[in-house]
Amino acid sequence: MRPITTAFALIGLYLTFERGFTGRQVQKAHMLLAQKTKNWPHFNPPRAKASLTVLDVIYTSPGQARNEMIGKWGKSVWDVWEPEQKKIKGLAEAYLSI
Repeated sequence: MRPITTAFALIGLYLTFERGFTGRQVQKAHMLLAQKTKNWPHFNPPRAKASLTVLDVIYTSPGQARNEMIGKWGKSVWDVWEPEQKKIKGLAEAYLSI
C-alpha cells in the first residue's frame, strides 16, 4: 500500500474519533493535505487486528444500525493503531494547522 493511502486513512480516523470531524470535514482536510506534500511517512501496521471488520458492517441491516456499525468499526480500527497515534496526530496538526 502506498504511504499516502495509509496516511490519509489514519488522519481521517484521527480527525473523526479524536477531533469530532464529520465525513465532509475529513474530505475537505484530505483535499488540503493533497496540496501540502507528496512525501508521506511510513506507518508500522499494528500486530493486533481490529475487533470488528467490514464483514460486521456488511452483515448489519441497512439504516441506522449499519450507520452505527460503521462508526464502531472505524473506532475499532483506530484503536489498534494506538502505537502510531501520536505520529498521526502530529502529522495532522502540522499539515492542517489544528
